[in-house]
Amino acid sequence: MIGRDEITRAGEFRKPHGVRGEIGFTFTEGLFDGAGGSGRRFVFCEIDGLFVPFCIDDCRLTSCSSGIMSVIGLDSVEKVRLLANRWFYVPDEYLKVRGDSVSRGWRRFLHYVLVDDSAGVVGTVSGIDSSTLNTLFVVSSGASEFLVPAAEEFIVSIDESRKVLTVNLPSGLLDLSS
Repeated sequence: MIGRDEITRAGEFRKPHGVRGEIGFTFTEGLFDGAGGSGRRFVFCEIDGLFVPFCIDDCRLTSCSSGIMSVIGLDSVEKVRLLANRWFYVPDEYLKVRGDSVSRGWRRFLHYVLVDDSAGVVGTVSGIDSSTLNTLFVVSSGASEFLVPAAEEFIVSIDESRKVLTVNLPSGLLDLSS
């Protein structure tokens, strides 16, 4: 069984496309390159608290941040609807194979515990949203998820051995996520 610490959120399935079981999706540029590479490629979706693997049959990128995918075994609109509006994740090893190491840039903080100087533990960095000019950490805390600016000026300390990122966020920022 694969755990959250072995995968990176790479995109979101949108809605079924056509009648042959294809589904549209959006993705974070640089984290997902479709079905490239050799061998079978998988994406994972969280279903009932478990990360379920889906084997990519075909993938066509329609822009630098969207595409259309078909998944082995989901060959009708009714079957592929299971994935609609769900986040999908890729194994961290896919990122490394492409030379896009998780330790590079903001992605190095994936799976770190985010601690604010004033508020204490905020949650775990579960993703990086670079879809806008300002990069954001996707922070998960229990069942909720919220965005925190990924800005060097907010970082107080980095404990790589314990995977803890301590920040000093602007007053009131965390109140917006409530």
